[in-house]
Amino acid sequence: APVQVREWLREADDMEFYLTRQQLWKAIPADMASSAFDLIHSPLDIQTGIQLGRFKTSTLFLPDHALSLSTALHPGIPHLELTREEVLNFLKKETIARSGESPGIRLITWRGHGIGWGKLVPGRVNNLLPHHWRIRMNIPE
Repeated sequence: APVQVREWLREADDMEFYLTRQQLWKAIPADMASSAFDLIHSPLDIQTGIQLGRFKTSTLFLPDHALSLSTALHPGIPHLELTREEVLNFLKKETIARSGESPGIRLITWRGHGIGWGKLVPGRVNNLLPHHWRIRMNIPE
């Protein structure tokens, strides 16, 4: 598994990592791996393990949205805590203005809970929320 992702998991040494045919990295607790690997190769569409993410380029790893919601995340993962207004904008898949932070991928949190991923670039946070998860209704202030 990518070194960066291993550092993001609470108990990475107790996990088995594998790469799917769709080039998606996943993790399974080691004590469940043999059963899970049997399911992976079954003709049924069964989800197993934690979806970690995939490489967009040879060096840029984009974490999967499922990982942001996982309880297996290490508490020391780089994160960005948002206000209520910022969270609502994030969930509408809008860009969040932010300056003075070092660039890179961050876990977006609200009240300490992961809600998605963002990529910090100078002056803003690029929203990595899956397009189909966005809120499309108007939210009163």
